[in-house]
Amino acid sequence: MKIFKLLVIFASVGMISLVTEGFPQPSDSTRMLTSDAPIPLDKPSHASIPPFRISPPIEPDLGKLSHMNLLDTTYYCDYIDYSGGNFCYYFHAPSASGNDYYTMRFTTEGYVCTLLTAWIAVYPPYFTGTPDLEVFVWADNGAGFPGAELANVTIPFNQLPTVFDSSYVPVDYSAFNLVFENGEEYFIGVTTPDKSERISILTDDGTNGLGRSYIWADGIWYNRAASGMGDFDFCIGAYVCCNALLIASGHSPSINASSVSATSDISVSFNVPVVPSSIGSLTWLVTGQITGLHAGAFSYNDASNNATIDPVVDFAPGEVVTVTLTDGITSAEGVPLKPYSWSFTVATETAPAQFANKDDYSTGDAPHGVVPADIDGDGDNDLLVPNLNSQYVEVLRNVGNGIFEHVANYPVGTGCISLVAADFNNDGHIDMATDNISVFMGNGDGTFQPKQDYAGGNETYYIVAADFNLDGHMDLAVPNALGTNFSVLLNNGDGTFAAHVDYPVTNFPIAMAAGDVNNDGIPDLVVTNHFAAKVTVHLGNGDGTFAARSEYSTSAGPYGIAEADFNGDGYLDIATGHGSSITTDTVSVLLNNGDGTFAPYTKYRAKYSPLMINTGDIDGDGDIDIIAANVIGPPFRFWPMMAPGFSLPVLSIPPERSPSM
Repeated sequence: MKIFKLLVIFASVGMISLVTEGFPQPSDSTRMLTSDAPIPLDKPSHASIPPFRISPPIEPDLGKLSHMNLLDTTYYCDYIDYSGGNFCYYFHAPSASGNDYYTMRFTTEGYVCTLLTAWIAVYPPYFTGTPDLEVFVWADNGAGFPGAELANVTIPFNQLPTVFDSSYVPVDYSAFNLVFENGEEYFIGVTTPDKSERISILTDDGTNGLGRSYIWADGIWYNRAASGMGDFDFCIGAYVCCNALLIASGHSPSINASSVSATSDISVSFNVPVVPSSIGSLTWLVTGQITGLHAGAFSYNDASNNATIDPVVDFAPGEVVTVTLTDGITSAEGVPLKPYSWSFTVATETAPAQFANKDDYSTGDAPHGVVPADIDGDGDNDLLVPNLNSQYVEVLRNVGNGIFEHVANYPVGTGCISLVAADFNNDGHIDMATDNISVFMGNGDGTFQPKQDYAGGNETYYIVAADFNLDGHMDLAVPNALGTNFSVLLNNGDGTFAAHVDYPVTNFPIAMAAGDVNNDGIPDLVVTNHFAAKVTVHLGNGDGTFAARSEYSTSAGPYGIAEADFNGDGYLDIATGHGSSITTDTVSVLLNNGDGTFAPYTKYRAKYSPLMINTGDIDGDGDIDIIAANVIGPPFRFWPMMAPGFSLPVLSIPPERSPSM
């Protein structure tokens, strides 16, 4: 545990500050003073207490920050010594709107901190009791200004001490249990209960020029220099108790690895010691795209802070496996883990990328896509088929050797063209959810319970599932073509879902893919916008919400979408199929720049409107390949990945009718 003292000092002697004319807009510094022990409450010296950077400071000169060209530009936001030896850290100056605060802005980096005490000191107090002071703590509003109020305490002004160097008014904040989260920005500052009563203490430009420094006294503004009222010092201080942030500092398999053994263990290294009992099936979840939630044996090495899970059941060849670490894992100091998730792809056997003759199975009317999943837990991939016109999902059970038998039909209502299979209630059984948002809980024997319906948007299309808020439970997202948005339904933790929250896209969203495109451990969403010829990327915030979209152009009419690491750099790339409203022969590939942004698309020629696409290591060479379903013409088309790009299509597989994946 470390005790940090946050200190902001405003002074008038030999110090640079903002001028009063026009009340310039706020500026800031993200600095903190630190020591392993509490710092004495006297004037610190530059030599004994160096600045501690919690996050990189903003360090333009004060003249630029004031936009008034009246300040000495040789001074910067680092620190400013004046004759008494105090540090000056830049602060938010009042604006003309009446929201007048003296604040210190700070953020934590690598620590989780709790505010214990704040202090206020003013010397000399030439006031008669008006106005009182309020000591506030605010969250940042996202634009560098105080936002949501977290706590405040009022101090009668006549209780402020008269000796600045050694006397402070302590303000106890321990009862508020204010926690400063890693990477978030906060403010501690003062204002008056009546915002019309300004307490601005603004000094000159260091040259003792008149007309630039005023104080409030007896309800009147005084020009301090002209009235001979002397020096005026103002200080905000705070103690915070900080513990090191707990993070997953390394793991194996690596993120987006493409040829992981089906028998692989999964290991995670932590940056600090953890409580071994906090590691288990409720806090560390391993989910196969086909095989579902995996149980396993957990172990922890105290010497290396390394934990391992040995899954009981092997992974399925070619499936994508997602590992989620929740905040239920805690450090020895009691700090919860910063939740983290990553995925990898299981290896397939080397093969010539040739397929045997097809076997036909009867389905309902207008089957749209096929989803493989082991719904009965026998280790074989079964099939789930949504039938648009028949308005039911058909279940085909694998009886072994790739032979399927019809088991049951589950009514879903109108408009169902897609579904996703996942374990929504973490009972070890595969469940399914359809794009018209009907959720069926699996019984584990290949059958499903009656559906639970949820409201969605306007004209839903291809649904996906992922743990968007990293709580260990799979959530849902579905595009709404006529609503020009997509809906997110967060899991309540028991397989039921909260009301949908919508996020805008560009134009007619059709399909989406969930994956971590910027490798920050948080699932993101990428959406095809059919009529806009774009994909939109929506970065996840880790709490189930998403940032504003970024747009990237594709060929005309993007429809289906898939994500995979095509070039082996460890980042997910994007591939889109095209067609439906237009006739096209294009598959678009957008390579990740390594930061969640994407390079311009490259076109690969298909034939006959390659509407839907999928990815996988078809030939077992360790690279991720693309396969496309061509709706207008007869064949499927297959592109093997051959560095530095994809080869020409090498395989056509004629289906009976226009295919969909």
